[in-house]
Amino acid sequence: YQRRVRGMMVDGHEEGGMEEEEDEIPDVEVVPGMIPDERAGVEMEEEEEEEDVVDMAELTFNQHKGSVFCVAVSKSEKFLITGGEDDFAYIYDITGSEAPYQKIEGHKDSVTHVGFSSTDKYYFTADGVVKSVWAGDADNHLVTCCLDGVIRVWDVDQNVVVAEVTGHTAQLLDMRISQNLVVTAADDGVAKVFRIS
Repeated sequence: YQRRVRGMMVDGHEEGGMEEEEDEIPDVEVVPGMIPDERAGVEMEEEEEEEDVVDMAELTFNQHKGSVFCVAVSKSEKFLITGGEDDFAYIYDITGSEAPYQKIEGHKDSVTHVGFSSTDKYYFTADGVVKSVWAGDADNHLVTCCLDGVIRVWDVDQNVVVAEVTGHTAQLLDMRISQNLVVTAADDGVAKVFRIS
């Protein structure tokens, strides 16, 4: 409990003496942007002036229902691909209109990773926690990692796995490629470097 002092001030002078009383008073947490109103016993929200945002974008795409989690631009800067919370990906021709060029369906979870190959011949979309990266300049090899801890190299022309790389015992959360090196990050606090030729 806290101490509360009751009294009355008139023209800056105490009137009738001060009386100390011990009562249980609930603690009030003051949150930034909120002003406690002691008279009414309620918190009143501080009014903030909203700034006008100047939209400097050349194009705006708003087909997704929910958050957009990832974007990629083709090397030619002709196409944009987006992936979202709504389990869809969209490809747009950014040299033309804001209407989708293609809607990609079939995902069973949020689309969290998208990309184009080095020659723009292929694109990929991945849902959940699958991470995908094109293998260097190889237009037809895609490298993926996911919860099972295995790195897979795909031949996208044949749609087959051509290599599996193991070594992690936990879920893979992220991956990057540099030349022939694959660097991975796992859920157990371990990062590893693999060489893939």
